[in-house]
Amino acid sequence: MKKRLISLNFITTSLLIVLVISSRLLTSTYGFTPMLAAGIFGGALFMKKKWALIIPIAAIWLSDLFINNTIYAHLNEGFVFFYPGWYWQYAVYALIPLLSIVLFKDKINLSKIAGMSVASPVLFFTITNFGAWLTSGLYPITMEGLGTCFLLALPFFKGYFIGTVVYSTVLFGTYYLIEQRSILSVESKFSKKLFSNI
Repeated sequence: MKKRLISLNFITTSLLIVLVISSRLLTSTYGFTPMLAAGIFGGALFMKKKWALIIPIAAIWLSDLFINNTIYAHLNEGFVFFYPGWYWQYAVYALIPLLSIVLFKDKINLSKIAGMSVASPVLFFTITNFGAWLTSGLYPITMEGLGTCFLLALPFFKGYFIGTVVYSTVLFGTYYLIEQRSILSVESKFSKKLFSNI
């Protein structure tokens, strides 16, 4: 039973993450993307927590690889494995699941999902734009340059925020519905009955 529960959890959670990450191949308008939601969801749901980092980040990197070498290939010289400044974004993609692992350790409920869905875009916006200001060479290393960097990024913040809320709702809502109709809903220390007080 334990191995079956873990396998079902892994397959269901991984499949949902891969599906939503794949959706960015269809649209990524002004930051409306699923990456942050995938990190929140993975950190909350994977029973074996190493997968909370591996699966979302691997899916994001593979989608980046495809996008950068097909859709944006004309902007690059040669094959691109990593785009300039990638480490700032991927640092956040790693941080979000780690925070989720801690936050959702005991139970999953709407208030925690909502809190992470709001906090994650703020973290992403702050860290990645600070990184762009510091290392891209596009802005003077002054407070004015930092302010300009953040100001120009504001249109994308709206997309990050809405995208994270929408995709989090889709991911957690879909898993909840699956859980209610499968062995994943069995009360045990292995499945740790999810979505309490939802």
